[in-house]
Amino acid sequence: MIGKPNPPTHYDQLCESLGEPIATAVQLCALPHWFDDDLAYGILDRFVNLNGDAQSVLAELKRLPFVYPYEIGGWRFASSARAHFASRLAAQNHTYLELSSFLTDYFGRVRAKVLVPDSPEAREAEWRIAYHLAPVDAKAAVECLHRLNKQAVERYRLADMRAVVDLANEQSRWLSTYAVDSLYFAGHYAYARGDFKLAEAHFTAVWKQAEPSKMKAIAGHLLGVIWMRTKQAHNWVFKASDMFQRSLELERQLGDTHGQAMVLNSLGGALVKLGGRKRLEDAQDAFERSLELLEQLGDTHGQAMVLNSLGGALVKLGGRKRLQDAQDAFERSLKLLEQLGDTRGQAMVLVSLSVWAETAGNNPQACSYMEQAILLFGGLGLLRNVQTSQRRLQRLRETP
Repeated sequence: MIGKPNPPTHYDQLCESLGEPIATAVQLCALPHWFDDDLAYGILDRFVNLNGDAQSVLAELKRLPFVYPYEIGGWRFASSARAHFASRLAAQNHTYLELSSFLTDYFGRVRAKVLVPDSPEAREAEWRIAYHLAPVDAKAAVECLHRLNKQAVERYRLADMRAVVDLANEQSRWLSTYAVDSLYFAGHYAYARGDFKLAEAHFTAVWKQAEPSKMKAIAGHLLGVIWMRTKQAHNWVFKASDMFQRSLELERQLGDTHGQAMVLNSLGGALVKLGGRKRLEDAQDAFERSLELLEQLGDTHGQAMVLNSLGGALVKLGGRKRLQDAQDAFERSLKLLEQLGDTRGQAMVLVSLSVWAETAGNNPQACSYMEQAILLFGGLGLLRNVQTSQRRLQRLRETP
């Protein structure tokens, strides 16, 4: 975090011994997390009167003991040195804001040259835009962070989620009005790492503090999911079901069709877990509404996920017609996942088909489905799933 400047250190003493304009150049070039010659010359030409001596100043800067080569043609400050000099610069509020604006524009031009939208180069440029935009336009910076976080969550990029959290923390001085957004980012990162206790705390705070928004709807939805996964007492399933209902209503108010579909699927899962014929019928209805919305959106993977959930509810409801409908749902799900190349998803549906076959009284077929699932789980290195599936297969084989 860049805050108040620290007392003079050996960094200052070294720079003072070098004199001007090196000392000023060091502070200015410390703000970017790394720089190449093009960026450094741009900064020096704009903010330091060098009388055509930029090349020698930059050469001197690169020889400093806390400046290191970075990747191809780049340079970066040691972390402690960068934090120190950036805090010194931040104390010069006008210069800091002017340089931040300059860097925002610079990385905007860098981003415009990157043709592949989701490439590492594009994501890094967008991260740097958000970072330097924070002191200049906090609202726009937070909007940038939400886009970066959404992309990271959708593609399960832990490093990118961590980068969003780190940026929000480091720039908290400028983003203090958006503290709830920072909690939201931290909640996603904790959830993705499996730290459900921390994620629950963050999402609870977001649900309580945030204005009605997509962020609040997602936080509520994930709170319910966490309770379903981590709480044993039956009353927590009721709480999760209620939270899903509230999140669903918020998604409807926002007009977010995909969000509604996702929450409906989770709501159906809670109703299945609560049990009872009426709730199972309500779960079937929730899954079918979710499926209809996803078909409208053309979300193939979402359809496959909900078809598997729908099949499970139909199996529990029982009866010849529903068992046939369940088989159709599972087979449609499996076909979609095969087309998408989702091996783990296929294995999960094969487990569901095994439950369906057992319920239908066909244990040999149930065993066959489990054997196929075990092969897929094993190929992915999912040992816990392999062990659970092997125990189920053993029970099926021992059942007359």
